[in-house]
Amino acid sequence: MPSDLKIWRCTAQILTLHIGSIEAINSAPKDPTIVRVALWRFAVNDFFKCFKRSASRKKLSADEVFQSDTEGRKIFKHYEDLRDKHIAHDENAYSQCMAGAILNKVNSKDGIAEIISPVFTTQTFDQSAYSNIKLLCEKTISWVEVEYDKVAFKIKTELEQIPYQELLKQDMIVYRAPTPNEVSGNRN
Repeated sequence: MPSDLKIWRCTAQILTLHIGSIEAINSAPKDPTIVRVALWRFAVNDFFKCFKRSASRKKLSADEVFQSDTEGRKIFKHYEDLRDKHIAHDENAYSQCMAGAILNKVNSKDGIAEIISPVFTTQTFDQSAYSNIKLLCEKTISWVEVEYDKVAFKIKTELEQIPYQELLKQDMIVYRAPTPNEVSGNRN
């Protein structure tokens, strides 16, 4: 089968998983927050993975997916920047570490009580963020499913031109689980 068909189906599956992660955020306990943060980071990071370069996957185009949706492209860009500059690469001011000293009282033997370096991380998830990412996922899934249907229809039309006995001679779908040695390679 053509690789586009596999690509569209895999992409839709990945995006559906993200919607599950987003929905799980709201059902995760408020404390500890680590579970909610992890689900949020996973959902944002992996959603945008579909729009980034890969040796094994066709990259989605935000311009195509959100072609006539100006607000959707604006929201997409915001969360893409959040992913690229905070979640994936920690380059912006959303995470900061500062260094300082706690002074003792004026007449203390030691002037410095302690050296500190607190870390500050801006929380980026709230109900509107959940809603926005979920809407981006849903819109992207809808677009991918349309593309999948186009490719599937074309393949079906082509296959219907082949005699049935010839179709029976085609290779069957066979899944082989990858081995740990394949972790560093690309899939076919």
